[in-house]
Amino acid sequence: VNAELNSITFWLRSLSTYAKKFRILLVGTFCEGLSLSDLKTIDKYLRPRISSFVGATINIPENLIYFPIDNETGLGIDNLRTELETTLHQSLSLTPKVSIKWMLLLEDLLSSNAAFVSKSASTRIGKTYGILTNQELDYALEMFHNRGLLIHFTKSQTLRKLIILDPQWLVDAISKLIRDPVAHCYNREEFARAGLAEDLERYENEAIVSVDLLEYLWKDNENHVEFLVDVMQHSMLMSPWNLDQKEHFIIPSMINRNFTGSEKGFQFRFDFSTTFMPSGLFQRFVCLSISYFASRSKQQSLQMRKPDIFKNFASIEMEANLRFYVREASELQYIVVTIERMEAVEPVVAIMCSIMKKINEDFSNEGLSWKTEMLDPNSRNFVLYNRAKMLRLKPWFQGNGSIGTAWNTEGGYLDVEGFLDSF
Repeated sequence: VNAELNSITFWLRSLSTYAKKFRILLVGTFCEGLSLSDLKTIDKYLRPRISSFVGATINIPENLIYFPIDNETGLGIDNLRTELETTLHQSLSLTPKVSIKWMLLLEDLLSSNAAFVSKSASTRIGKTYGILTNQELDYALEMFHNRGLLIHFTKSQTLRKLIILDPQWLVDAISKLIRDPVAHCYNREEFARAGLAEDLERYENEAIVSVDLLEYLWKDNENHVEFLVDVMQHSMLMSPWNLDQKEHFIIPSMINRNFTGSEKGFQFRFDFSTTFMPSGLFQRFVCLSISYFASRSKQQSLQMRKPDIFKNFASIEMEANLRFYVREASELQYIVVTIERMEAVEPVVAIMCSIMKKINEDFSNEGLSWKTEMLDPNSRNFVLYNRAKMLRLKPWFQGNGSIGTAWNTEGGYLDVEGFLDSF
């Protein structure tokens, strides 16, 4: 029972993280033959787990936290339909009014049955319905995107050029790379015939993918490889990884080896133990960290060692011979950062906090909640960030009681916020 309850709790927490304003109706199927006592027993197990979630809908007529139904006999279907209609009506009452020409544009786009359409084509279609300015078209596309009617990313010029009408097209493209390596293994003979045996082996063993391998995997979308690379980078699923002077990428979520060693230094952590740390958060955190320091290295022509990446750990060099470590303690719901040397404490804390904030804004629609805690070197206890700041706890807070936002050493100054805003 606990395994099933934990699974339900996980998915409810995921929903409440990414869709805070939405209502949740929990439906129990195959309920024919269950007595009222059975339904109440199920409710007794579910209610403590579910009632605390904002948006959880109570089955008022039956006084249950869920809606028992049976598809074959129709049991409970009318009650569920009534609740869905009520919920939908309440949702529509909060929906802003939309111009008829916007709706005509949407209908025209979706009726094409195409996987995607270019922005230039949507501009031409929009003009036939009286949408004459790019500004109005962008407003319409933004609203459609926010309502989940289509997908239009705007973080880069490349992303703006394409409007995705069928999300499955994007899922299929990404799943060429991010997949269960056992259930969906690659045909090695096929890649050997294509001259990509070594590229495939490196990807399977190290999660490092070459441009040649990307182009082969996406050969059905050869005109949109740059777009798909941009999507994966801006979704924090992939980071640049230059290898032997050739362009490569690393996909942290496909790394299987676990780190079992230990690290020493000054520690702080992002504590999700009282809230929820979703799957993939650590990998995105690592991905964005790698991208930031790779960008800094490139801009400042620094010679630095490659990061050492594991499924649950990353060792990243921020300057020559100056490293910090990031570890996922998944059972405890922590992300722990360890900094080797005192002079790196302020910049690493500032950068890591900015990265976590960026992920919260872009990845989870500000649905994440955590505590930032600093390890007191004397007591060996973790102290809340604000309390550590008030106490000017060393080495975290020096002099004026604030942590810096960048550093100016051999590599020069790099604007952290500027980089993240442009990411």
